[in-house]
Amino acid sequence: MSIMRSLAYKLGHIHNLHLAAQNGDVESMYNLGCFYREGRYVVIDMKTACFWWTHAAEKGHVSAQYNLGCLYSGEVSAYYHDKSLSDYWFGIVANERKRNPRGRNKKTGTNKKNRILS
Repeated sequence: MSIMRSLAYKLGHIHNLHLAAQNGDVESMYNLGCFYREGRYVVIDMKTACFWWTHAAEKGHVSAQYNLGCLYSGEVSAYYHDKSLSDYWFGIVANERKRNPRGRNKKTGTNKKNRILS
């Protein structure tokens, strides 16, 4: 029974994240991207990870912008290698860090280091 409860919890968590992301919650968009990148509770799907990170990044989520820079640099997958997009997203992150040198993400209030596997 505990396996079924665990599965139900995970499916419920993913479902709730999807609902929140679809309703514009930026942190949920970012987290869904990470879940799809890592295969946490879902099958690894870089296209879906990219989709959610792009939506979060366009709304100013710095970690999502950084992850897209890494993704398009070819660091994660040669399939997504696009130097101009990588430079674009890394440029946005650099500008944000110039304006906000302490590293605090204004959108989320977090002070985490940006990592591709956040």
